[in-house]
Amino acid sequence: MVGQVALRAPASIPALYAWGVTVAPAVWGRAPVPWFAEVSAIAGPVILAAGLLLENRLGRRVRSPCLWAFTMACGACWASAAGPGASLLDATYVIAGVLAWGVFALSWAAPPLEDAGAKARAVLGISTAADSFPRAALANTALGVLVAIGLQVVAFDTRSPERALLLRLLSVAGGLAAVGVFTRAALPGYTRSRRP
Repeated sequence: MVGQVALRAPASIPALYAWGVTVAPAVWGRAPVPWFAEVSAIAGPVILAAGLLLENRLGRRVRSPCLWAFTMACGACWASAAGPGASLLDATYVIAGVLAWGVFALSWAAPPLEDAGAKARAVLGISTAADSFPRAALANTALGVLVAIGLQVVAFDTRSPERALLLRLLSVAGGLAAVGVFTRAALPGYTRSRRP
């Protein structure tokens, strides 16, 4: 059943998880909240279920409006449940919520999944390109990954939060640049060695 839901509406499962780790604890895991927050919290899964039914009948064109309505219901719940100076969630729920909403956003943006059983597949051949990959290119790419890891380690040694954030951003950007540069340096040698 979960597999069928994942094929028909792939964003519904991450959306339900995001709702479960951020909206439900904010409403039912703390002191009494306004009735509007409870109604908005209940509306989220109801909108997801209605969206799943509508998407099966009307097609993919109702996917985004239903997911937007779900997101707006969650936002209305948070806005109405928040009290002055009080946090809605514990740190654990916040971290899980950031990851959950990120997965939800990625699944929303991803192209729809296709049922593999619907059409026959044939494997014509297996590529042997990985077997002929030069060791120097692999070493070059590994060196780029090591430089990226080294930049991450350097960013941990700071005391002030502002400087830590700046160093973390710079180390991530530098690490991505290092991996890109070292990989690009490895690829021209690989393509030159493969030409007859």
